[in-house]
Amino acid sequence: MSNQAIVKMLRGEVTYPSPADGGKNATPPNGYSSGNSTYRQTSTSSSLATTTASQASLLIPSASMRTTRANVGLPTMPRPDSYYRKKTIIGEFKRLKSAITADKEKQDMEKVDLGEEEEEEREQWGHKMDFILSSVGYAVGLGNVWRFPYLCFKNGGGAFLIPYIIFLAIAGAPLFIMEFSIGQFSSLGCIGCWNVVPLLRGMGIGMMVLSGLVAIYYNVIVAWTIYYMGASCQSTLPWSNCDNSWNTENCFDSSIYNGTFNLTQSVRPSEEYWTYRVHRLTDGIDDMGTMNWDVFGAFLAAWIIVYLCIIKGVKSAGKVVYFTATFPYIVLFILLIRGVTLPGAAKGIIFYLKPDFQKLASPEPWKDAANQIFYSLGMSFGSLITFASYNKFKNNCYKDAIMVSFINCGTSIFAGFVIFSVLGFMAQDSGLEVKDVVASGPGLAFKVYPEALSRLPVPQLWSILFFFMLLTLGLDSQFAMSEALITAIADEMSPAQRKKWKWLVTLGVCVALFLCGIPMCMKGGLYVFTLMDWYSAYFSLFIISSCYSLCLCYIYGLKRFVGDIRAMIGYDVFIYWQICWAVLSPLAMLLIVVLGFVFYVPAYYGDYVFPDWAQAIGWLMAFASFLVVPAYSIYAMIFLAEGTFLKRVSFLMKPTWDWGPASNVDRIDHGYKPFPPGRGGRIPVGYTGEYATEADDAAAYTSSNGVSFISGKYTPTEEGREADTASNGTPPPDYNTVA
Repeated sequence: MSNQAIVKMLRGEVTYPSPADGGKNATPPNGYSSGNSTYRQTSTSSSLATTTASQASLLIPSASMRTTRANVGLPTMPRPDSYYRKKTIIGEFKRLKSAITADKEKQDMEKVDLGEEEEEEREQWGHKMDFILSSVGYAVGLGNVWRFPYLCFKNGGGAFLIPYIIFLAIAGAPLFIMEFSIGQFSSLGCIGCWNVVPLLRGMGIGMMVLSGLVAIYYNVIVAWTIYYMGASCQSTLPWSNCDNSWNTENCFDSSIYNGTFNLTQSVRPSEEYWTYRVHRLTDGIDDMGTMNWDVFGAFLAAWIIVYLCIIKGVKSAGKVVYFTATFPYIVLFILLIRGVTLPGAAKGIIFYLKPDFQKLASPEPWKDAANQIFYSLGMSFGSLITFASYNKFKNNCYKDAIMVSFINCGTSIFAGFVIFSVLGFMAQDSGLEVKDVVASGPGLAFKVYPEALSRLPVPQLWSILFFFMLLTLGLDSQFAMSEALITAIADEMSPAQRKKWKWLVTLGVCVALFLCGIPMCMKGGLYVFTLMDWYSAYFSLFIISSCYSLCLCYIYGLKRFVGDIRAMIGYDVFIYWQICWAVLSPLAMLLIVVLGFVFYVPAYYGDYVFPDWAQAIGWLMAFASFLVVPAYSIYAMIFLAEGTFLKRVSFLMKPTWDWGPASNVDRIDHGYKPFPPGRGGRIPVGYTGEYATEADDAAAYTSSNGVSFISGKYTPTEEGREADTASNGTPPPDYNTVA
């Protein structure tokens, strides 16, 4: 502290720069009254204020004197005990601990000075790489390994890449960018982000329902991988031969049989293990049978793993994905190196890539390409919005979305080489054609590929690696869907409640999903799994995606949405993406919905076709996530708005008063009303306006980006946005407080 400052402090003339001077303290401390550019202490009770100038001058030290509290007549502070401690290892540790504690207290005091103690900040990713790996882990799931290679073989080999890349370009990547953007801009989950158009808040609830339905049966797959991984530790793989108690007389092991056999009735040992040992399958969904305790135990273990990994939210899940998102690539690379060295591998890879362009004349490849893009990228489940909501406001989510979407699709193509190189070996080893050993979905992962691995040297090692890879792929996707549900619920709580009870919300979600999935652990559970997988995430997935794209472009406004993205990344997105959002993506998705109805096939498993009542339940699941949209709109029209029908609709189609960035600094800097005290953190220096509530009440603040602050509207001056885009709703009672 300088000598002049000491004198002023003793005289009670401490200077605080006024807001006009751009100083830190826009408001004088208690006991001070404002002047032109300084604040003078008004209280005379302080001994410092009554000190005369002559007395103060006597206290000014000379240049040779050391300025200390004792030199200027102030009481000296006793030295801490740590100062007198001996320099031992324990003493040094205690001194370090004291320094850390003091530093933390200093940071807390700085937060108090800035007004940031009023609200707990929303949880954020510890590092940007946490977000990238979590997004990659979520997008790169089981479908990349067990579904894409089969679809490629089925729909013309390399020719299938044409519709696949087209749908990635016109629907997949654009909507991926859109979900990342709205989540990061609002810092809210899949329900809260629909404050942008309150009338359609039901779409966020629909995403939550959709994510919940898939999360119920998806973790059953994780349980199967745990079961198979445990079985892989046996000295002889149980699915490698026909010498087990569950095998039937039709079991046929082509690797050792040299005689004649009726191949029309033959069943592979891996298929009998799957049917009669793992599931002990009943005759149909009408007969659920008793509990399959082996699968139940694995299912319980799967949910315990999920809970322990997400108990701390993105802080814990963001660290787990450093392993779970990268390990599958290591295993895929190892399996590829081993696969291409096997006899017959080239035959399988050629079969995988050989193009048949005539098949593109059929609508089937186009429908399958769109399905695979949406299932693989995981759009409309709310998970992408949730992950992006934990980003910093200035993160470049635009580049992140493009990068993650192309990593996902590249992984699918890469996995095809891994799968078909081994299937080519299996076909040659069995004396069959590649097309006779190819399967899709669980059939590929739990029947065909394990049998192929059982024919390699040290099959236990390869099987454990393969199933552990499937486990990590499944867990990453399960983390994301569970976190989407948890965040959607937690966002409806106050910051204090969220900090105190989020662990309980996490536990409640995991327990509820576990209980709902128990029927799939019964002996007839595979039928329930098939029914849910067939119906739960098809039609609603595309309908919701097309609706929220149209909503943001034509209700909220494409120009305004692009401006919001500019506020985060600093530049306008490419015009191509805007055309996709407004026209191409909705049309592509509606086309897929039409094709889905035209080529609809009732659910079946093998030769078993589900009864009509089961198909009806399936259709109910198919539209459950979309029916909540009109249901919530009706509720909002009745209970959340007043006036005539048109006035209610108009009111509910405008953003709520608190829509926008979560931080007051970002809100004011980009033209949104700041939150009242207790929310949003500090008000930036230089802001002098009140919390305006009328459209024509302009605040006296313009950001460095040229953005005018007009009653909660994001109105970049260069675009001249209309005044009728103001947000709606009534702020809290204390919202008229001066900042």
